[in-house]
Amino acid sequence: MTRREALGLALALAAARRGRSAAAAEFSFAQASDLHVNDTKSLEIVNDAVDRINADPRVRCSLWLGDLTTNNAGEELLLARAALRRLRQPWYAVRGNHDLGRGTFEEVIGPLMQRIDLEDWTFLLCDSNPGDAVPMAAAQVAWLRDQVAAIEPQTPLVLACHHPLLQSGPYRLAGADEVLGLFARHNLRAVLNAHFHGNVENRRGELLQTTTACLSTTRGNHDGTKVKGYRLWHVSGETIRTEFVPVREA
Repeated sequence: MTRREALGLALALAAARRGRSAAAAEFSFAQASDLHVNDTKSLEIVNDAVDRINADPRVRCSLWLGDLTTNNAGEELLLARAALRRLRQPWYAVRGNHDLGRGTFEEVIGPLMQRIDLEDWTFLLCDSNPGDAVPMAAAQVAWLRDQVAAIEPQTPLVLACHHPLLQSGPYRLAGADEVLGLFARHNLRAVLNAHFHGNVENRRGELLQTTTACLSTTRGNHDGTKVKGYRLWHVSGETIRTEFVPVREA
């Protein structure tokens, strides 16, 4: 066997292993956003969602996509953290525009940018601030670019941040096309966003992009609906689908 043939065989075997592994991947995760916690009363709906997530044996982890607080006050962050720490499975959070404040989110909740590898999928959680009318900060875009460059193109990816990157719809992040363009040669399967309090599902080919109704009693939904809740996401192989789970009706 020549060196070229050996290399071809090794690549084919690696691809076959990836294919078998991706086909075997099957898991679920939860996703919520826009809690706008400001006191213990406002925490009740969050605790209700946490109880439901804890009771669902399918859930491997949960993502919390910003605006955990109303005013980024220290007590608000501590209350939000207390609720999230009740989760029995790992949880990860990104910062929303209502959570802005020097160092406080990182100190109380956790890092602003995270990569999570689950089964054969990779999740990139990115701080999309400073806001929807201003492009994502250059340092955050650079972090995403570096992460994407280090990921094999065929790896199924999920991108999660606070501000919407939807192809159309309100509250869309300025510069969203540049962010999405980083994934042009990669297997981006889902983009999970918040900020717009409403259930929007936007599919472009194999890519599913969403925003979600708020999980809050201190804020309303921007689309005029009354039900508050969170999403469940279900992964099977390289397929991903989602459903909304109602928690309370305003």
